Amino acid sequence: MKFVDLLLEKTGDVLVHTARSFGTPLLKLLFRLKVTGKENIPSPPYIVASNHVSFIDPVFLGMAFPQPLHYMARWDFFIPKIVGTILWTFHAFPVRKGVGADPSAFEYAVDLLKKKRVVALFPEGTRSRTGTLGRFGHLVGALALASGAPIVPVYLDGLFEVMPPSGGFKLAPVEVRIGKPIAVGNRELGQGTFRKLSSSLAETVRKSIERLSSQTF
Repeated sequence: MKFVDLLLEKTGDVLVHTARSFGTPLLKLLFRLKVTGKENIPSPPYIVASNHVSFIDPVFLGMAFPQPLHYMARWDFFIPKIVGTILWTFHAFPVRKGVGADPSAFEYAVDLLKKKRVVALFPEGTRSRTGTLGRFGHLVGALALASGAPIVPVYLDGLFEVMPPSGGFKLAPVEVRIGKPIAVGNRELGQGTFRKLSSSLAETVRKSIERLSSQTF
């Protein structure tokens, strides 16, 4: 890793840990933030796969995990230079929809996992307009198969009420539910098999998150 890249990564880590130190107590106060399933978090590398209902989902995810998360975010969020710089600083990186649509972002994510980092993504690819879990793309499965990293399913409960798609903002209880990791192992596969297994694995993750959505603790 180049010195500049290493410096930026370490700087981002410090900022994330600082934000978590101040942010977690604040979120607990304002949203009665509750995190369940922390015992399911493995050692890095791993992939965090969560439902997606609001723009502030990454904030609550980041407070729930001990390691800094590298987020896959829509590429157009990075167009304004100021916003893009802030996102990069806090470990977000741009991606276009679909594995084939942005191979450089896919390779970047695999490289992060090989360096024992943590990658977070929203397999639905966009925010849910109804609060229910949408269809998953196969990116999360492809990333796990290519890297060998396990997938940690997460369900964010309450954020749809905090920031409904109709607009507005209100204080409501939020819970981050962390499920058991789904191990895949590192395999050499043909293209057809890889795509089929990626889709199958993505559906397994979706069902796991769906189960988390109905659990009460």
